[in-house]
Amino acid sequence: MLAIYKKELRQYFCSMIGFAFLAFFLAIVGVYTWAYNFAGGLGNFEETLGSLSFLFVILVPILTMRLLAEENNQKTSQLLLTAPVSIVKIILAKYFAVLTLFLAGTLAISCYPLIIRSYGADVQLSSAYSSVVGFFLLGAACIAVGMFISSLTESQSIAAVVTFVALLLSFLMTNISGMLPGDSLTQCVILSFLWPVLLILGQRVVRSMKIVLALGVLGEAAIWIVYAVKSSLYENLAAEIMNMLAISQRFEDFRYGILNYDSVVYYLTIVCLFAFLTVQILRKAKSGVFNGIVSGVFIALVVGANLFFGKVNPSTDLSSGSLFTLTEDTRKMAGQMEQDVTIYYMVEDGQETEYIHKVLRQYDKISRHISVKKVNPKDNPGFAAKQGVEGEVSADDVIVVNNQTKASQHVTASEMLPVETDYSTGQSEQFLDVEGQVTSAIHRVISKDRKKAYVLARHGEFQLASAISDALDKMNMDMEELELATVEEVPEDCQLLIVNGPETDISKEEKERILKYMKAGNDAILNVGYTEEKLPNYYEVLSYYGVEAQSGCVFEGAGNYMNSPSYIVPQISDGTGFLQDIQGYIVFPFACGLSEKEESKRRDTLAVTELLATSEESYLKREPVANHLQKEKGDADGPFSLGYSVREKVDGKETNVIVFASSGAFAEEFAGLPQLEDANVFKNAVSALSRSEVKEVSIDRKSFSFSYISVPPSMQFLWAAALIIIIPGGLLLVGFLIWFLRRRK
Repeated sequence: MLAIYKKELRQYFCSMIGFAFLAFFLAIVGVYTWAYNFAGGLGNFEETLGSLSFLFVILVPILTMRLLAEENNQKTSQLLLTAPVSIVKIILAKYFAVLTLFLAGTLAISCYPLIIRSYGADVQLSSAYSSVVGFFLLGAACIAVGMFISSLTESQSIAAVVTFVALLLSFLMTNISGMLPGDSLTQCVILSFLWPVLLILGQRVVRSMKIVLALGVLGEAAIWIVYAVKSSLYENLAAEIMNMLAISQRFEDFRYGILNYDSVVYYLTIVCLFAFLTVQILRKAKSGVFNGIVSGVFIALVVGANLFFGKVNPSTDLSSGSLFTLTEDTRKMAGQMEQDVTIYYMVEDGQETEYIHKVLRQYDKISRHISVKKVNPKDNPGFAAKQGVEGEVSADDVIVVNNQTKASQHVTASEMLPVETDYSTGQSEQFLDVEGQVTSAIHRVISKDRKKAYVLARHGEFQLASAISDALDKMNMDMEELELATVEEVPEDCQLLIVNGPETDISKEEKERILKYMKAGNDAILNVGYTEEKLPNYYEVLSYYGVEAQSGCVFEGAGNYMNSPSYIVPQISDGTGFLQDIQGYIVFPFACGLSEKEESKRRDTLAVTELLATSEESYLKREPVANHLQKEKGDADGPFSLGYSVREKVDGKETNVIVFASSGAFAEEFAGLPQLEDANVFKNAVSALSRSEVKEVSIDRKSFSFSYISVPPSMQFLWAAALIIIIPGGLLLVGFLIWFLRRRK
């Protein structure tokens, strides 16, 4: 086998064929790399490779047409049967020789992501090399198909043309299947036509016309009998089969940075299948029945392996920001579910938006209570209305339905793929919010009702950031302002009271109404920060629950603040655990100091737990004055607490209060910044106060903006010359010299 492999490989590199292939391959890749990456400034090499998959339709027929067609034409294929090496080893040697040539080209372009990264530090190498792996596997599968077709004919030109047509049809198969009607009768007719076509192609393997005719009659009868018994089985069946034959479709996963192991298995089984069929074509048949049985068993194993891995669908998300991996919060919520939910993806087969599709199919894996199904809105125009959805449903929308209660939620494609435009610069950024919206929809359909949060107003409170408002909406919670001075009590439907840093004090009546609400076993988030005004009534509410607020502003020592000593980066001292997943920076601006009330002065029923604290280098100024912010005599020494969790259970009623010490921490200026964790602190606090059996979660949207690089014009010209002219030209020159010198001998 090794000798044959070396002989075949030598034929490529001792002639112009191998060097011409590499030169053409690298020149085309070089043109696209220069246009997309160096001139276009795009840092994503996977996008470049994604646009180059058409290369296989052109290159593979040329590369494989002579593999076995030449042997058939020269009648040397008969010698293969009498060789001391088995036919399997001969076929593998020929295949691996071609694959080695393609591997050489793949290894060459593997250097390109490193070159691109030298011009941009945020270039994601993991997704780039995932696409390189997928590109190689796609090429390996196409080469196996080309080798099989080459074994069917004696003409190299016919082999090239048929391979070209076969690969072209395979690459277009998804588009073709998307144009087919999805009704059962049409699909049955298509299958009835495809079955004899498949048998005609397989006749060379079975080598028995009687068996082919028998299988044809039995197969056609079975197709129409099944249709008569249960026609619904044929809905979109032909389209699904055609999509399985779309060999380039599996490359999309790698292109998006997903190392999908079922796609790896798919390509490897394609290689094994066509190598097996090639062996069956060349091997002297023992009998048609024997060949048919062996081929049927092997095909069944291939199909079984793909069905198994397709069901398990194991994968590794290598995309930037793990775009297609469900977060731990979603997994925890799914693990708490007891009701069955179906996610209906309203889309035609083959017309899916990949970003939405790739996230949705992850939900099937995380819980037996969640299933994902596609529904073609064109074939089922009344489907959405039957699920209780009002209004128009567009392609790529999602409908989440509780199978028991029939409660439903409609999520639009624009909500899952929101775009934000900065009108001052005119630049737009697109986000991926599929998980955030769908997980929220699941929670809504399994919840009995939507919760209500009231935010105290009219005391100069800081407005909560839009990121927090959006998060509360995803957590199945409506938010409404509360002017407590104009009502007699906190509304009965209030399940969470939020007081976000009043600048002026609440009245005694408001204080009593807040305490009455909390004593009744209700929950609150109370935020207090530095203010020049005295807040005795508000401080009494905090004191009643074991927390003392100190007048003044806390400043930090070096290394414990961001930009300004008053912009504190607190240390997490969370004894409750709900802040333990916070990994990034928290910034608490203009914080006041909190302390725990002495045990002798507070009720025994109170359980007070510290959440956040300053460092020992911190200090508190009672009346800070500009330009006099350094520590001075008389300033109180730290450390100070900046957050507490308080729990009290009295007469079967449990009150939970979370206190923070920075009025501005949850405003737009800080909680609106994606690089800070302030919004997540607030979201975690709300989730910790939840009394639902299934905890509310809010999943942040993810940005999938492309990375960009900046290449000087002179270097653009240099790389264009190197990748498109110098390297391919050098390979052609080397190939010509080798061919010329060998010819002179």
